[in-house]
Amino acid sequence: MRVKICGLTRDEDARAACDLGAWAIGMILSRRGPRALDRARAERVRRAIAPGVLAVGVFADEPAEKIAELASALSLDLVQLHGREPPGLLESLATPAIKAFPIDALSARAPDPAELRRFERAFGAIFDAKVGEETGGTGRSFDWSCLDDAALRAALPGGRLILAGGLGPGNVALAVSRARPFAVDLASGVESSPGIKDRAKLEFLFRALPA
Repeated sequence: MRVKICGLTRDEDARAACDLGAWAIGMILSRRGPRALDRARAERVRRAIAPGVLAVGVFADEPAEKIAELASALSLDLVQLHGREPPGLLESLATPAIKAFPIDALSARAPDPAELRRFERAFGAIFDAKVGEETGGTGRSFDWSCLDDAALRAALPGGRLILAGGLGPGNVALAVSRARPFAVDLASGVESSPGIKDRAKLEFLFRALPA
């Protein structure tokens, strides 16, 4: 199972995640939340990402110029758009993009397949829990069964479903069995505090993953 570890703020955490088998490392490059990185810290984390592990920059409602500049400067493999970005923004970027779709943690209503099809040029779709107006890094999960819909699956950008939201070593195997994702994305579930990854939790996570 592919694993993206997101919201890293320290180079030693990036090296640990890579050593344990991470598929991708996510860096928060928008100025919001305790996991946000300035340029200098992002460069340090980027240098710690091992060859063969994807470097992902996470943005929310940022201008295309800023995304393109940081994608080039940091040699990002993917960008992740976690706001209300329009489909046209993806088309203006040279770097492939993952588009995030929030799912309310209480109602667990999946996005309309028609909305997914608007982002058909994306590398994939990431589904994350939303609590009120807050999405990403909330530590909350949602009912994964809402993703078990043939029409939704057929409309997935790139055919890739990435699952996020409240995942951790204790529930990741169950989440994978129910949602059948292309990859899983974890942040708070493997932390000792916001932005600080816990080596023991990371090790537990990779042991808990299905083959």
